[in-house]
Amino acid sequence: MLNKTTELHNLNKVEKLADRDFKRGTEFNQLGVNYRGSSIIYEDETNEPAIKWPGYNKDSETAARAGDRAPEATKLSPADAQDESTSLFSIFSPSKHTVLCFSGSEDDRKSLFGFVKTLPKGIVQSAVVLKPNAPFPSDNVCDIVLVDDEGHAYNGYNVADDTFSVFVIRPDGVIGARIRSVQGVEEYFKRLFA
Repeated sequence: MLNKTTELHNLNKVEKLADRDFKRGTEFNQLGVNYRGSSIIYEDETNEPAIKWPGYNKDSETAARAGDRAPEATKLSPADAQDESTSLFSIFSPSKHTVLCFSGSEDDRKSLFGFVKTLPKGIVQSAVVLKPNAPFPSDNVCDIVLVDDEGHAYNGYNVADDTFSVFVIRPDGVIGARIRSVQGVEEYFKRLFA
């Protein structure tokens, strides 16, 4: 990337390219890098093909597909703190997978986080994202409970209000799995640790 930008800089210096002459080629689409279709990515809720390129286009804002970079969501309130806002990027860990659960019943969450607790210690953290005014989960089986005060997480991850949706965010910030069942989470980790 540095070599390419240096080449363009030197070209501009010599030839004094006008803005209209400057064209960015596909080699600059670094954000287009994705892992869709990889054998360690799992998605059980879509009929869409796993198109590897381009990963970021007009549909990316509503896709949040497995293999894409995980979207940020701000203005989330930790359920255990008053008036303290956080974001998804601040809870993601560079050393752990984050199992991010949206909606679902207490039974769904108990089953999901019960499985997560069977994974080797220190490699996974769990979080549930609730809509504003949703009842606080009495099951208390996950590590982090967040309230999506302004809908940024639900919109960014394209989650319908009451749909049980689970995203596994890898330590590198990429969505490793997008699933709607505990069995899908089990399948993802089985592939990962096979």
